[in-house]
Amino acid sequence: MKQWQYGYNSVDKARPYINEIVKIYLDTYHKDDIRKLNELLDEQVDISKELYGEGSNYKQYKKTKLDDLKKRMGNAVLTEMREFAKMEREDNYFAGSRRKLRKRRLDLDRIRRQRRLQHERIRSEKELLDH
Repeated sequence: MKQWQYGYNSVDKARPYINEIVKIYLDTYHKDDIRKLNELLDEQVDISKELYGEGSNYKQYKKTKLDDLKKRMGNAVLTEMREFAKMEREDNYFAGSRRKLRKRRLDLDRIRRQRRLQHERIRSEKELLDH
């Protein structure tokens, strides 16, 4: 289950697709929230610049926060994907189990039919012998 983490190398090839899913989700459902977040982060960057000066790493604050959001949202997407994959595996397992159960029922029906036919044969042979 560890491979289902946004920051892991095993997700490298999927990361651009995950980022696109996150972007679409945020643009669709949280456009105003993201705009407000960017405004607040810009304000915080300005405050950090005033407090720590030009030589500080104040510009990284916004990027770090947005990267953190992207990572958290990416992990949320991966969690949903993991749950979906789990349900798919379970559905396939249960579908296989249902097929096996159906086959067993058919086998059992076949055995019952054979037993009934054999019982009828024995009864008719017995009736012939009794007459």
